[in-house]
Amino acid sequence: MKKWLRRVLIAAALVGLTLGILYECATHVGRGWLFGEPFYEDRPTSWWRHELAQWEIIDVTPTLMILGGQPQQLQRGQIFIYQRDFSWLDRLRQGDWAFWHDRPGRIDFTNNSFSGPAIVSGQAEAEPVLRALMDDPAPRVRRMARLGLKMERLDDGQ
Repeated sequence: MKKWLRRVLIAAALVGLTLGILYECATHVGRGWLFGEPFYEDRPTSWWRHELAQWEIIDVTPTLMILGGQPQQLQRGQIFIYQRDFSWLDRLRQGDWAFWHDRPGRIDFTNNSFSGPAIVSGQAEAEPVLRALMDDPAPRVRRMARLGLKMERLDDGQ
């Protein structure tokens, strides 16, 4: 009986350890707490770094638009969308089982947003994380941090 109980406890410990590792990989909460990173929406800077690297800004501003019956000249950066890259898990959730095939020229507008990730919405609680991301080596992440801190406009040509 003791041998059976020991095996059950070892199996339970292994399952718990596996679930803990998977949770850490998905959220980075443990390493954020361990390294003293700032948090926003219960996610540390390291998680936001990975998330912002997947977003891209696409300027869809037309050069001329009819507003109130009158043609209006528009400048770049007045109408834009944020587009998030699909991960392999996102593609599996949508039923795209052939996600490993390259599809050149495929434009998928199902993952677009006019508001972008929550951290760039200008909330004061996000400022410590955005300031930490200003020194990131990835240009996409730095640009999103500048946008979230309102230090950059979208019409700067980047």
